[in-house]
Amino acid sequence: MDEHHHAVRVDFNRTDCRLLIICTHTGFVIYSTSPCKQILRQLFDDDLGSVVCAEMKFRSNIIAMVREQDLRKITLWDADKSTLVKDFEATTRSPIVSLKYHHKHLIAICTDGIEVHDFNENVIKEKSTPNNPSGICAMCTDRRYSIMAYPGLEKGSVIVVNLFEDSNVKINAHDYDIAFIALNHCGSLLATASGNGRLIKVFDASTGTKMYELRRGSTDAVITSICFSRDDSRLCCFSENGTLHVWNLGEQRKSLVDAIVNYKSSDWKHNGIEGKAQCSFSPEDSSVVYVVSSLYKLTVLELGQAGMVRVVDTHDLIANLNSSSKLNK
Repeated sequence: MDEHHHAVRVDFNRTDCRLLIICTHTGFVIYSTSPCKQILRQLFDDDLGSVVCAEMKFRSNIIAMVREQDLRKITLWDADKSTLVKDFEATTRSPIVSLKYHHKHLIAICTDGIEVHDFNENVIKEKSTPNNPSGICAMCTDRRYSIMAYPGLEKGSVIVVNLFEDSNVKINAHDYDIAFIALNHCGSLLATASGNGRLIKVFDASTGTKMYELRRGSTDAVITSICFSRDDSRLCCFSENGTLHVWNLGEQRKSLVDAIVNYKSSDWKHNGIEGKAQCSFSPEDSSVVYVVSSLYKLTVLELGQAGMVRVVDTHDLIANLNSSSKLNK
């Protein structure tokens, strides 16, 4: 791995965020978050290019990924055996930009639509979206439910779909194009951000009722990550200006200004994280936030009293790379 390059993509394992996967120009690397350690590094010596996106099948050894040289092909890779399981083509003619596993589905997010595959690689549902080069889509992680959200064709709208029942709700969330969406663990809450990134809105995903307007800032910023805590008590977001914001949900607005303008300012704020990053709460403790950046840095933050944020640790993920090839589950 060329340490002078940014990672192609960084993501937490969606099941519980105890693992993170980094896509690189030569393969992928998987780390645990607590303790922070590399548990697998996969290098490819072929000419298929960068790993554009990769998704762990829960905490198993199966990795679904897309390579740069064929953006319509999904590769299933056995990380324990370092062998190919199978390749299969998406039916779409547009590139795949993101993948998401659910307990019954593999979702391929393309630049102009979404394909929902069963585990026999059959396409069971197709959804149209506006141009979606960032792969905006959210999927709940609770195996009892199958709630998916994605940008609607109408500007600023989001479609929430129950894949078990094939029912959907349209939510007119913003006046501008949707830039990021997130669902909580069971898919009952939807968080959205538009292109200007000033407000995060939280909706009841089943009815479309707006529950919160959360103010990130007064200047524009690109939101790269939004995450609910496992108990839904908090929400965090990260923007490309290097700032993490965290809100307590369900509390009263903390200032007269907030009450007048009908939104809630963040309860915690932390600056200075470089690179495009993803944020996530610890599954055991909503006062601990992980931020992993495309510069191979994992920052662990602790939320304290009166808006205080303490940097617990910063890990240089590229400094301790080794050639381990087994996924320790």
